[in-house]
Amino acid sequence: MTKHTPGPWYVNPDNNIKSSDGQTIALLYRANVTMSVREELKNAALLAAAPELLWALETSTQLLERELMAMDPNATYAIDSLTFQINHNKSLMAKAKGE
Repeated sequence: MTKHTPGPWYVNPDNNIKSSDGQTIALLYRANVTMSVREELKNAALLAAAPELLWALETSTQLLERELMAMDPNATYAIDSLTFQINHNKSLMAKAKGE
């Protein structure tokens, strides 16, 4: 599978999302006339943060997996909770990568 354009991404003055090398990631246009400009800008900022958010999710999942391996096998509630979170994170990462 092709990887996404590397981050960081940013929102330019025209509210379009660009990569750090100036490549256009997304052209934003006003499709929803009932949406406020403020909400539109917040959505653009969220989209622009996507590569960094994915990296943070991948990194935190690795840390949770290491923590899980080091846990006392008798701590079943904590193991179940960590396992649930790890699986949820992996599902979100697959969704973000289009898998």
